[in-house]
Amino acid sequence: MLPPPLPEGDKSTKGDRILTPQHHLPADIERTSFHIITEELEMMGLTPPPEHEAVVKRVIHTTADFDYARNLRFTPLSLIHI
Repeated sequence: MLPPPLPEGDKSTKGDRILTPQHHLPADIERTSFHIITEELEMMGLTPPPEHEAVVKRVIHTTADFDYARNLRFTPLSLIHI
């Protein structure tokens, strides 16, 4: 069900952007999120080792907390069963 239209001439805005309802597939949201996370980590000078990268990015995606890129610790062979 679509929301009712805005009154004539009324615009719902946030800052300088006009907000319009959008429908996104979960996979598209996840892909965009991981792209943003990758860029942010690069700007922070943080590059997780390849064997930990997927887990670190998933945790950041889930929590929206970039501190995990510095704070997560992995025990030897911890990812062998994933």
